[in-house]
Amino acid sequence: QSKGSTFNPSIGINSLFLYQNNSVNSENDGFQIQEMEMQFVSNVDSYFLVNALLAIRPEEGEFIIEPEEAFVETTSLPQVTFRFGKFRMAMGKHNQRHTHAYPFIKAPLAQSTYLGEEGLQETGFSLRYLVPTPWYQELTLQVVQGDNEDLFNNDNKDVHAGLMHLANFFELTGATTMEVGLSGMSGE
Repeated sequence: QSKGSTFNPSIGINSLFLYQNNSVNSENDGFQIQEMEMQFVSNVDSYFLVNALLAIRPEEGEFIIEPEEAFVETTSLPQVTFRFGKFRMAMGKHNQRHTHAYPFIKAPLAQSTYLGEEGLQETGFSLRYLVPTPWYQELTLQVVQGDNEDLFNNDNKDVHAGLMHLANFFELTGATTMEVGLSGMSGE
């Protein structure tokens, strides 16, 4: 990086447009904006990174802007990463993807039914630990507010939710890898 751009954020913008032509249900036919995202990422110093992602999406005929993710993350601690703020939780592989990175147009039915249309995005604290094993093994522990209406639907702000995720990554050959993970969550 040049000296003048050290504290300037990297800015990314992407959009998802859909077209539908259905003879059965023509209510949603035509072009639609599914979602637009603006992301700002910057290294604050040699120890912290700031990431803010704003989603712009249609809701009931209007466009709303909401923070999809906004967090501070450590970058220089050996084997440990801390994250504070609002982020996508490590509940499985799909929940950590943004809409533009889905392998299909919509989220899987199980994902949207249990975690909501936008997935599990919560405000809290995350700890990722790279376990010293001969293969890649990462343990993630997260404690969050538990505001997700589809999963928690709890008005008591004194009760928090916790998540544990264990990921193992194996290189089978030079061109083949395998990842095995386990996620568990507890909340009211």
